[in-house]
Amino acid sequence: MRKTGWLVFMALCLPVAVSAGQLEPFKDIPIPLQNPQTPEKIELGKKLFFDRRLSGDGTMNCGTCHDPEQGYSDGLDISLSYPTTKNWRNSPTLFNVGLQKTLFHDGRAESLEDQAIFPMMSAYEMNQNLDFVEEEIRSVPEYVAEFAKAFGDPEVNLQRIAMAIAAFERTIVSNDSPLDRYLGGDTKALSPQALKGYEVFTGKGQCVNCHYGVNLADDKFHVLNVKENPDHLKDPRIAATRRFV
Repeated sequence: MRKTGWLVFMALCLPVAVSAGQLEPFKDIPIPLQNPQTPEKIELGKKLFFDRRLSGDGTMNCGTCHDPEQGYSDGLDISLSYPTTKNWRNSPTLFNVGLQKTLFHDGRAESLEDQAIFPMMSAYEMNQNLDFVEEEIRSVPEYVAEFAKAFGDPEVNLQRIAMAIAAFERTIVSNDSPLDRYLGGDTKALSPQALKGYEVFTGKGQCVNCHYGVNLADDKFHVLNVKENPDHLKDPRIAATRRFV
């Protein structure tokens, strides 16, 4: 009975495993019906993304941790945070973020519109009062005009701020990488060395068993038994207060 049950289990799992181990070329970012893309909204979102008014003391913006020059991350093992503090995680890249099913390291947001709000109100990130950010953006005449162009009327509110930022983030894509071109049928897109790596990745290395699809990930959470970052323990002041020392 146990053997039969095990065989049934394996039979059910096998199709999933086979389909999972496939890389896919880049595909269009899905756009939610309630937040359609427009050039005006994307441009507004880009302006907000790099606006330091979104932080409590006006020293940080989204690009502080998601720098285009650093692949829309920050290149640090532990991200800097609101002035005089540091975070306990690093900043993930925003490339192809519109394809992800869950957002943040803990998966607490399921849409880019929700995600855009969390860093603003986090004490360890931008530390902004959400009521204040509406008033600050509303007080800028240029913004009022741009909100009118993007949304059809000049109302400025937190939901629209998040929608505009999300619209911009959906344009951050890597759709013309050599790998995308190779998977799309261009057999000469990869260098000989990269092609050897691809063969290992999809073959004997079995990397593709976990890193598959468009984003080379499975959008799931896994217990990897990774130990706590030792930098947190080098100085008790860092571990206790998260402050630069």
